[in-house]
Amino acid sequence: MATLFAQYPEADTARITQVATIFTLNNALAFALWTIAGQWLLGQPHHARAANRVMALILCGAAVGIALG
Repeated sequence: MATLFAQYPEADTARITQVATIFTLNNALAFALWTIAGQWLLGQPHHARAANRVMALILCGAAVGIALG
């Protein structure tokens, strides 16, 4: 929030506060959902293995993309 106020010192303070509040609430909801999903996903060994494989494929795909890019 401080960054928004520092970036736009001449802007309407109420409007910046409103936008910052919306972003904060959105981030809090996303964080909570990812926490719940992570507990379910990584709570069981077979789910954790599947997640690790998917992340490994994503990492390999990114590495190939960088190498070819």
